Amino acid sequence: MVESRGHYFVAVDINDSQRLLGVDTSAERTILSADTADALNLPADTSKAENLVNVGERMKPVYPRVVASLKLGPAEWSNLTVPTVESLLPSPHTPTPVAGVLGANILSRYDVELDFPAGTMTLYSAQNCAGRFAPWHGDYQAYSPEYTKRHRFIVSVALNGHPMRAVLDTGATHSLVSRAAALDAGVDEAELARDRTVSGTGLNGNSIGVHIHRFEQFRVGSRAYDNIVLEVGDTQLSTDMLLGMDFMKWRRVWLSYSTGWVFTQLASLRADGGLVEPHSVSGPGRALDAGAELAAIPHAASTPDALPLDRLREFSSHSHITYYRSQRLIEAPRMPSGGYKPGDTFP
Repeated sequence: MVESRGHYFVAVDINDSQRLLGVDTSAERTILSADTADALNLPADTSKAENLVNVGERMKPVYPRVVASLKLGPAEWSNLTVPTVESLLPSPHTPTPVAGVLGANILSRYDVELDFPAGTMTLYSAQNCAGRFAPWHGDYQAYSPEYTKRHRFIVSVALNGHPMRAVLDTGATHSLVSRAAALDAGVDEAELARDRTVSGTGLNGNSIGVHIHRFEQFRVGSRAYDNIVLEVGDTQLSTDMLLGMDFMKWRRVWLSYSTGWVFTQLASLRADGGLVEPHSVSGPGRALDAGAELAAIPHAASTPDALPLDRLREFSSHSHITYYRSQRLIEAPRMPSGGYKPGDTFP
């Protein structure tokens, strides 16, 4: 993945022309910029105009464009219809233009591992997975979120002790609380009026007012963050808040579209302050419990979430790797060279 200003991009081939798409887990559809669609001479599907909603604002209906071929690694989508918007995410410092965002209509075909500290995205063909099946060393968090029909993950959080619903949004550089949710959490209008305000920007360049507010506590799963600073937006959201990249960029995040589960694992800090990749956490270092605006303030200690053993099956398969309850790892071809014969035992 290419990172720029808190956004993460991956390279795809659109009609055999390489472009960058922003990875956006809250976007239900893959979207292109109008400039990209025009530059590639993509035809419009005039059978039906589509409406897009972004951060509470309904955009002007547009006719989607037809992409003859979109390739993401070895996978290819043919005759894919994509909506367009006039302006998109800020362009990273690269000669390859940013073409749009990669949404859940493509991501949901896989289980997706987003390793933000390492800057990689891995797509897995998942089958028969159950329990804590992520192939990670060390402790990691497991969440059973609300998984919507449009492939969005909505986790249960708490703000000042008040239960909230937050959508996992890799397209948001900062977590954002709706004004209504902030008021429900006990913040009054006078407090918001005293907060520092900045101007935020939505997907289509629309401007929204943002208050920088300090909350007594924010809880995600079993982890509690005290005296935390979050943004409060003067806009309506489909959920109470967006859980953005200020939370996720220090983590490896597994979005299991096949099971509806979400796993996260923190990176760690070396003694010199550098990052240790999550899969080498066993080395010297201390846990990095969050980063940037979300975690600059000390927070309460917590224990990792755990799944009861009765939720685990004897084993579960993830692509070509089988994970057993005893954490024994077997990597082997699915079939022997000569095929299975009656009486053979499985490896």
